[in-house]
Amino acid sequence: MLADLDTPRPPRVLAVDDDAINRFAVAQAFQRLKGVVPEPHFAYDGEGALGLSELYAYDAILLDIEMPGIDGFEFLSNLRQTSLNRATPVVFVTRHNDPGTRARIVREGSDLIPKPFPIPELTVKVLTMLITSRIMGSYNICISRLTNPERSGSTPGVWLDPCELSAGYGLSRNGPGQPRPAGLCG
Repeated sequence: MLADLDTPRPPRVLAVDDDAINRFAVAQAFQRLKGVVPEPHFAYDGEGALGLSELYAYDAILLDIEMPGIDGFEFLSNLRQTSLNRATPVVFVTRHNDPGTRARIVREGSDLIPKPFPIPELTVKVLTMLITSRIMGSYNICISRLTNPERSGSTPGVWLDPCELSAGYGLSRNGPGQPRPAGLCG
């Protein structure tokens, strides 16, 4: 697990759109990120995207709504059932910009960039998603280590005392080893 924090893999993005012009526009946005973010994986439809999402853990997914086979919402519902990408952030990149669609996208916990989109907007959104994804991934690893020391490689049975930890950083009125009121850091 520590290696996950120390040597992260390059970020992975999946772009799902049946329109070749839109895939080209996404590729152009990623040209601006060259050297920072590798080119995304592309899928033409929801079925192909589901196949890729079972093979790779993605940091972000760009998703159209109208596609052959399953649409974007059905893809998202299926994606949330996978182990690798259950919590992957999704941005719908779609021409559907009406209030009902926007509300549904927000209820799904996703975001929206309406088509046609300015390339800088997509570039900034992707960078924001990747940074957020990495921060949340590191946070989840740390929380797992704190709450499950036996599974994280820490000494079994040794738990961190948050009060002692906070006192060590000068965040408590009482120093390490000092008595404190029951249940409080003091």
